[in-house]
Amino acid sequence: MKKMQAYLSKFFNEFNYLSTDAEYLLSVYNKIVKNKKAFKIFYKSIKLYKKSKDIDFLKILEYSNQTAKIISEHEYAVNFLTLACLTKTQQKYYKKAKLPYDLYYNTMLDLRYKLDECKLVKGKVGTFVPNWYARFFSLKLFTFSRLQFEIKTFGKDYLKNGNKLLADSKVLNVHIPRSKQPLSEELFIKSFKQAKEFFKDTLGENPAFVCHSWLLYPDTLSLYSENSNTYKFAKLFDIISTGENENNEDLWRLFDTDEKDPTKLPNDTSIRRAFISHLKSGGKTGWGYGVFFYQDLHAKI
Repeated sequence: MKKMQAYLSKFFNEFNYLSTDAEYLLSVYNKIVKNKKAFKIFYKSIKLYKKSKDIDFLKILEYSNQTAKIISEHEYAVNFLTLACLTKTQQKYYKKAKLPYDLYYNTMLDLRYKLDECKLVKGKVGTFVPNWYARFFSLKLFTFSRLQFEIKTFGKDYLKNGNKLLADSKVLNVHIPRSKQPLSEELFIKSFKQAKEFFKDTLGENPAFVCHSWLLYPDTLSLYSENSNTYKFAKLFDIISTGENENNEDLWRLFDTDEKDPTKLPNDTSIRRAFISHLKSGGKTGWGYGVFFYQDLHAKI
């Protein structure tokens, strides 16, 4: 118990968490430790992950949510603590796989990003998307420079400019973490290059990259300046499918709030003002799913 508390203190310090956030999370951990029933259930997650990195992540979250109810703390905080505790074992899995520490560090910075996002959107310290981390702890998703990547099966047939994908083809799925770094051309090019090198033994020298994101929705892409980083990133992809969000449920990604009324959304940046105008005129948010091949990276910029 004391060893884990010391580990958490070190973890929060190493990843540059605000002292107020670290102190709160440690107080919740102490509350768990002092309640025998809560600690017994909480520790089941840690024991489960020690047995295998390929775990039933829903079971992990079930234990975490049970713990939160017992000690009358919000599940966001306890879920976050569960994930933070699991990183101690996660580092051992990285070492066993002969993966460098800086890869672990850059990848798990995402925990702090999600904590910051939770405070902005929900007003609470913790995470409201704990299930997102299943692929992190099974060592299937990694961060290279500005972007995150994981291998996935493409799921459909695709042919363009001599490049071909089949339904069972393996591609690199791209995620855009909400860090404080800009999505600059320099950084996303660096990310694609590093990911290509890391996965080349599996995917070769010309992997296909895919991305499913609200940033790729064609109806709102015009809201961005053609010189903007977001526009340049989005234009890399050949958009092969799209969808509209009827209830604009992903507005929180841009506005840091669950508010849906455009008259009540913050308008402190140009892109936020552009989206508000889009919404007021009856526009919707949505998503785009696109693909491009590594060999076309520089040709499309």
